[in-house]
Amino acid sequence: MCSHRLAIAKLVREFKEPLFSHSSQVSRQNKQELWEYIRQQAVNQGASQYARKSWKEIRDCVWAPIRRDTMAKLNKAKTVGEDSVVFTEIDKIVIEIISTIGLMGWSAEDDVRSPMDIFMENGFNENISHQQQFSRDNTVSSGCINDNRDNSDDDITEIEGKPCDSLSQMLELIRESPMASMNSKASFDRKDNENRFNNRDQERQISASSKSQFAEEQYPQNPHKRKALDQQSIFLRPSESPVFVPSYDSDAELDKAIKRAKLEQIELQKILLKEQIEEKRLQNQLLQIELKTKRGK
Repeated sequence: MCSHRLAIAKLVREFKEPLFSHSSQVSRQNKQELWEYIRQQAVNQGASQYARKSWKEIRDCVWAPIRRDTMAKLNKAKTVGEDSVVFTEIDKIVIEIISTIGLMGWSAEDDVRSPMDIFMENGFNENISHQQQFSRDNTVSSGCINDNRDNSDDDITEIEGKPCDSLSQMLELIRESPMASMNSKASFDRKDNENRFNNRDQERQISASSKSQFAEEQYPQNPHKRKALDQQSIFLRPSESPVFVPSYDSDAELDKAIKRAKLEQIELQKILLKEQIEEKRLQNQLLQIELKTKRGK
């Protein structure tokens, strides 16, 4: 096992969240700086062959083959059995990254690739001509799926932050997932919410009509009571009552507020990431100074 490959795999695991986040959360420039930092750390740990190389050498010529080798072993283990495949320490690190990568803030309504897609595409290739949507059942390739922005009880199985205890568990998840085919495409059915709201509207309308019919039967000679009951029933009609169901304008304002909050969160994440990178740079400079001091002695 090449020691520099193991060191690079460990560094990628350390920075897996920003490296494999969508570009709306972590910019291309920040990812480049992270890959460059990984290259510098690998050189400091003895991988002198990368001293005059660029960060692309680490990403495309070291990390990409590591990822492909592990995925090939996982697919082989899925077909011929886990006992017939030998997993190295590097393979286990890659599997750990896969099992813990999760969505990291990705929403199925964003019409963008999930972190798992970015992971499968070298963690950086953003020149994609099409956009991809995902199914609720794709629990492995997406980690955890939440089609509500407020993390409601509709969350599907969460894998983020919960690594598999064994390779057999990871293989079992891959067997149940369309990710194993490597080329499987899934679609997110946006009609679920529409059907749910339509069903609720029908129920409210049926309830309102039943109440109106009850008023006519019970008070045929008293139009005032019938009118009072009819006035109460309008609150069951979402199209006429802004109290229970927001109008289009309020929905638009809510969407704007959500987008503003998401943008603020992204800006905060960028600031935190820059601070982390700066801290790592300072640590790297101190390490280089210590090395020069030791060499001088």
